[in-house]
Amino acid sequence: MMRLGLAVLCLAWAGAAAALDAERLSGAEQRYLQAALAYEGTYQGRIDGRWGRGSRGALAAVPAGQITPLLRRFEGVLSRGGWAVATGAGGQMSFLLPFAEMRNQGTSATGADQERRDGSLSVRSLQADAGTVRQLHEAARSTQAPGTDRLALDQPELRVTSVRQRDGRTLYLRSEDAVTGNWATTIVEWAPSAEAEARVIVASVRIGGQPMITLGTGALRAAHDGRQPRPAPPPVSDKGWDPWNDQPLPSAPARREGRAGIGFYINNTDFIVPRSAVQACGGRRVQVAGGGRARTLDVPMGPLVLMTSARRSAQWLSLSASGTEGSTGAAAQALAVAPDGWSAHRGRAVRTALLTDIPPIFTGGLPVADLPTGPGFRGAPLLDGRGHVFGVAVGPADVSRLPRILRPRSGGRLASVASTAGIGAALEARGILYTAAPPPAARYRMDPARALVSLDCAQG
Repeated sequence: MMRLGLAVLCLAWAGAAAALDAERLSGAEQRYLQAALAYEGTYQGRIDGRWGRGSRGALAAVPAGQITPLLRRFEGVLSRGGWAVATGAGGQMSFLLPFAEMRNQGTSATGADQERRDGSLSVRSLQADAGTVRQLHEAARSTQAPGTDRLALDQPELRVTSVRQRDGRTLYLRSEDAVTGNWATTIVEWAPSAEAEARVIVASVRIGGQPMITLGTGALRAAHDGRQPRPAPPPVSDKGWDPWNDQPLPSAPARREGRAGIGFYINNTDFIVPRSAVQACGGRRVQVAGGGRARTLDVPMGPLVLMTSARRSAQWLSLSASGTEGSTGAAAQALAVAPDGWSAHRGRAVRTALLTDIPPIFTGGLPVADLPTGPGFRGAPLLDGRGHVFGVAVGPADVSRLPRILRPRSGGRLASVASTAGIGAALEARGILYTAAPPPAARYRMDPARALVSLDCAQG
């Protein structure tokens, strides 16, 4: 009787897994499933959450009743390998990597080199011009073993090469024109014993950032646990949904008390906030709006603070090395500033700011911008004409010692501005990746508003 009960339970378990409808999974769940299928070797596409013919075919190739074991095997792989999102090529590319199995994890503002401890897998990322990238791919293709297949893709803004080399190892290169004329490249080389891990890394390489893959709490988690999923919640409009973290965007509270300020990401994990935002919490813990603890990193940045949290961002801003120097009188764009002070990134408001020539001696030692401010104003990044951050409006300026003749003719409020000059050196000294402002002719394919993060003070 007991054996019969166990058999029925196993059949129900398999039935729950077989009932998985991948078409109805969220984008984050589909990314996880694609990664699991890539590890198993049935999926050969990109880990992007787009469920198309390749994804459907890969899932169909999994034997009935084997989805639950597959998901559990992959969960163990992620846990044992310490998989996380890595950034390289000056923060312009990202990919998944088993950090617990890697060594020589040296990084800089331009590249990253990682090697598996047994030498079976290596990953390198770098920045180079178009000519150098072409030479890299030509050299890679020349190593192809006779009688083997290769992948060679040459497009105006994308180059891909994959060859089986004479020593039996596989070499993969992906290069994209992240900034006009400045290409980001990731190179993966592996032995047959690292084939499964390499498939996941290669499929995850992309321009820009990406969140870590997670099971979530919905239908995919139910398939992993071998149970029927709970009824799906009412649909949420795309406008109110955060696709990178697979949850609704945090809604603005009815009252502004408790709001700490605004920060902006410099890579997909770390963000800069004004020190005044941390101080505004009066000793209470700072957290990302909507939940999620924020932790301060030990990087000396004067009136600014570098923080990190579990929330990841697909967009980040580049930093100007010259900062506010030479910006006096130039119009700048201040992100997240609303007429009554500031707003969370849901509003994505943009206002024009003008850096004044008021001597810092009258305003607490910081440059000043003619910019609308309010009582809770803290943290608007100031962007120059090329979209790079040269300063951060850290709060209302103290004008008590400012002679009336020096006050702006517009009659508007003034904001104190912390310069980004020197921040890059401080980040490099700590081995933290960031994107430096490229040459004047360059452009980025990133939406500045999506690089913002709203901060709260934890209750209690």
